[in-house]
Amino acid sequence: MEGYPIGYRFRPSENDLFFHYLTKKVEGEVDAIPPFMPEVDLYGDDDPWEIFDANSEESFYVFTRLKMIKSRVKRTTGSGTWSNGNKRKITDSRGDIVGYNKLFTFKSSIGSEKTKNGHWIMHEYSMNGRENFKKSFRPANIVV
Repeated sequence: MEGYPIGYRFRPSENDLFFHYLTKKVEGEVDAIPPFMPEVDLYGDDDPWEIFDANSEESFYVFTRLKMIKSRVKRTTGSGTWSNGNKRKITDSRGDIVGYNKLFTFKSSIGSEKTKNGHWIMHEYSMNGRENFKKSFRPANIVV
């Protein structure tokens, strides 16, 4: 991904992603977001391999806006959909639930595309108790 200095590897922990980057993005502190964590439309017309480099062995870190249909999130994209596998709670130092890490797998509706372009996994982080958060951003860790 562009923006990395030579030899640099961006490997944030879950705490970094949730408590630093997501919090800063939701609070509007865009200067705290590195240029290699862009805003990307993951729920649009493009498939993951059209957005990201399918040949890369690196993870991709992005923010995306949710697309709501009534009270549900629209997770279709290009030739498939992001299917939910599991949801894990994120807690603060007091043990209070502050958010969730949801695991999604891209399921192509065109069988050959899935095998041709690899296995796509996304970790989506969301905050708990933010009334306006559904209209805001969610960071996603895309792994080829």
